[in-house]
Amino acid sequence: MHNRDDAFSLQIVDPDFPENNTPLVTSLNIGDDLILFKTDGIYRSLIADTIDPESNYPKTSHTYEKIYSIGTESEYVSRVIVQFEKIIKFVKIKDQTTSDFIQIIWEANKLLLNSLNSFLKVYFSVKELMPKCDEFIEKFKIKSTIPALPKVPGLDEHVRFFFNNAKLFLIETFKILHIFYDLPFNDRNAAHFTSHLTWLEKNLNSDHQITKLIQQDMSWIRLISESRNALEHPEEGQKIQIFNMRIMPDNKFSLPAWSYNLSKKLQKTQGQTDLINDFEVLLHNMLHLYEDLLLISSSENLNSKIVKLYKLPDISKKCPIHYKVTLNPEILDNKS
Repeated sequence: MHNRDDAFSLQIVDPDFPENNTPLVTSLNIGDDLILFKTDGIYRSLIADTIDPESNYPKTSHTYEKIYSIGTESEYVSRVIVQFEKIIKFVKIKDQTTSDFIQIIWEANKLLLNSLNSFLKVYFSVKELMPKCDEFIEKFKIKSTIPALPKVPGLDEHVRFFFNNAKLFLIETFKILHIFYDLPFNDRNAAHFTSHLTWLEKNLNSDHQITKLIQQDMSWIRLISESRNALEHPEEGQKIQIFNMRIMPDNKFSLPAWSYNLSKKLQKTQGQTDLINDFEVLLHNMLHLYEDLLLISSSENLNSKIVKLYKLPDISKKCPIHYKVTLNPEILDNKS
């Protein structure tokens, strides 16, 4: 009989694709959890004491659960939690322990992955439906009527989920500036992104790297924020329309699209535009904003002059991190 207190090892098998034998890349202690990162998935270790904390059932086994079908091969994992879990250990963080700050990064990463998941569900559904729509139209185009085309299931909910998580992610992003630069930040003003920029321009000055970064990104930041608000609270001058796959003139079909009227707060309107392309751009922007803010904040708050941030010349496909902390050659040369 096994003893739950004995040493143990876990072989991580994807419950959805047990035939896949992808490697475990790293494991990180985040808060009370041990998070396991494979190239194509993320898992949470569940030791017996978390399943049966009262020890009422001594035969309870250790196990794990899959939490994301996205792993370290994705830059949305490698360039956030995996990259900065190592970097942040060399950084001075005001009023935060290193472990607490790593958990903040992980919470932001999960929100980013939630938006990515919504995008991928639409993307792969469209990829599967496109040849079917082509065959469908080819079969019926010689007739006077064509039956309804198949649709992306749950498209409206995927869009809503994308924007909900994207806005929450942006809030977590600005929390970094509160921690490192004392940006005023609380439950009431957390999503006041233009007010945050005004504060940065005044207190960090307009020439600071962070201020410039937020200035150039504010347009899409507010697009995400107001799109989420329009989906949750539509009104005149604040509306989103979502279009599923549908028949177009000359027996063509269109891919999922969206349009918006955000004239009430942004003075911005947009006719139908490709949903997949726009969401991919927004995801790219979110990832790089978060990475850039953490890189700038970290480099300005390293806990020793002996170390510096270093951009890697070779990027691993298994886990494409781009930066690490290394010894500062300038300091070492001066000492010698």
